Amino acid sequence: MAQCALIIKLEEGISIPQACKGTPGNENELLDKRVGLSATLVKLKANEVSSPIYVADSGVRVTYVVKGNGRVQIVGINGERVLDAEVKAGDLFVVPRFFVAMEAAGGEGMECFSVITSPQPVFGQLNGSTSVWKALSPAVLQNSLGVDSEFAELFTSHNTNGTIGFLPTN
Repeated sequence: MAQCALIIKLEEGISIPQACKGTPGNENELLDKRVGLSATLVKLKANEVSSPIYVADSGVRVTYVVKGNGRVQIVGINGERVLDAEVKAGDLFVVPRFFVAMEAAGGEGMECFSVITSPQPVFGQLNGSTSVWKALSPAVLQNSLGVDSEFAELFTSHNTNGTIGFLPTN
């Protein structure tokens, strides 16, 4: 089965409709449940990097870059990078089910609006308090990454403390 990712560039004159001004807890929430979709908005400051995440309940994520620019990386279930691309306001990309995606903002920051094909998606993170790295013993981590115990401990502490990294500025 071929694995792929998709970026769609909207033609001049075609625009995404204005965002809904509703608030959670009203009819919009009921509509999400009836339609079977949900949405997220991620706002990244200049050169900020999002935590790598995936939709653990088999949802597909369609993301529209609302503001700014940056880079998106998507990794398939076999660990192969399927997309590593620069994105800007107006671009749209699709993250297939169970694929891991990470967004990195450029110098002006970036805002991304995503629609997920699940009414209540379950997100898995590769870092933070729910990190999968936390479940591995130090010996397994050390051997699987081929590193010494000091680096394995440093790696675990940086990937389980919930911090979001920053890209180096050029």
